[in-house]
Amino acid sequence: MHIDAGPTFRSEKENTSKDTRWFTVSTHQRREIIARINLERQGYRVVCPNIIVRKRRRGKWEAIVEPMFPGYLFVELELG
Repeated sequence: MHIDAGPTFRSEKENTSKDTRWFTVSTHQRREIIARINLERQGYRVVCPNIIVRKRRRGKWEAIVEPMFPGYLFVELELG
């Protein structure tokens, strides 16, 4: 099993100029990529952690990339 968390989260020390928090955003399942693209286009920082899972398809084992949390994204929002 391989986990791809995407961009790393910033530490509190790096985040001193703005008061930001991470929130979960619910999306339609299997539409996380579309939601991420739309949010990033609007200027939000978005993380959609993925995981590589081995699944059997048509009698063969394949490595499939899936969202770690189907139907959810993590979005950094500036408070204030």
